[in-house]
Amino acid sequence: MARGNREAAGCDSRREDAAAISPSRYSVTDALFHLSLLGVLALAFAWRWHFASRTRVYTYDSYYYLLLARNLRHHLSYAVAGHPHFKFMPLYPLLLAFGNLFTGRLETLGKITNVLPASLCVFPIYGMGKAVFGRRAGLFAALLFAFEPVSVAWSSLPMSEGLFTFLLCVAAFLFLRWWKGGGRRLLFLSALVAGLSMVTRWEGFLFFASMVLFMLHAWRRGRITGREVLLCCGTALLPFSLLVLRNLITFGRPVKSAYLNELAAFRREYETFPLGQRLLNYFVFKDTGPIGIADHLYNYGFLLFGYGGLTLALLDSRTRRYAAFLAAWFLLVGPFHFIWYFYNLRFL
Repeated sequence: MARGNREAAGCDSRREDAAAISPSRYSVTDALFHLSLLGVLALAFAWRWHFASRTRVYTYDSYYYLLLARNLRHHLSYAVAGHPHFKFMPLYPLLLAFGNLFTGRLETLGKITNVLPASLCVFPIYGMGKAVFGRRAGLFAALLFAFEPVSVAWSSLPMSEGLFTFLLCVAAFLFLRWWKGGGRRLLFLSALVAGLSMVTRWEGFLFFASMVLFMLHAWRRGRITGREVLLCCGTALLPFSLLVLRNLITFGRPVKSAYLNELAAFRREYETFPLGQRLLNYFVFKDTGPIGIADHLYNYGFLLFGYGGLTLALLDSRTRRYAAFLAAWFLLVGPFHFIWYFYNLRFL
């Protein structure tokens, strides 16, 4: 009986979605909102490319990504200087290698493959804002993200941040649609996209862990079965299973971590930043040239506005369950990032 009610609710939701996009209901106001969203996309891309086109000094991650992409393109080898690579996840270099089939400008391609996905985040962000607060809030959220300084800063380099953020936003949007009464396909699609984020950056595993916590909550309430939870986990792990197979063939072990090796090999004479300076740099984000954007005062305005909004959403019973998902993600990724930062900033 409960399953029948759930399926009926899903059908009702799908009928509402179909009605919302039917031509007879498409108004001038709808067109204006969609045109405005396209304008926000153009602003997001132009603002990010403004900095990316001027950036000439990269992080060492960027050079690794470009080398990995070049070797994949020319030698079908995920290696650097002849050594099989195991630190950076492969999806971003794979996209660069594929794009390099059509253009020889690998450095520019590396920037575009960061800037474009980061800019496209405005679509799932709009969708999430619209689903919870209405389309005006969704459009405002997308506009805020278009100029969000930390995202803009990390979009200016040939790095995987833009792609990773886009995959997280799409997975969260699909998961939210399912949570609000959508069909099972949305849940499995969100798991698959989260799985792609896992082979973009390791933090994708922590994001999917947040999803699993909420799936277990839905299972306890009888909304999904334990079998469906396991199927979602299997779906999410499909992309990573290919990397596991490669590691077994190359290294004889399923997982190999460079981060653990870095921690074990660290020596105190490498340290350049004392504890107090690391604390200050972590909690008061200090940007470095040539980006020169995320240390401006308005960055702290974004931080206060964002975390203030999250706090208010947690206090409001109408939005608490949605804000709790973000809070779970922050609580999972925060400590791990904090530990990584403290070990790495000592000698970066």
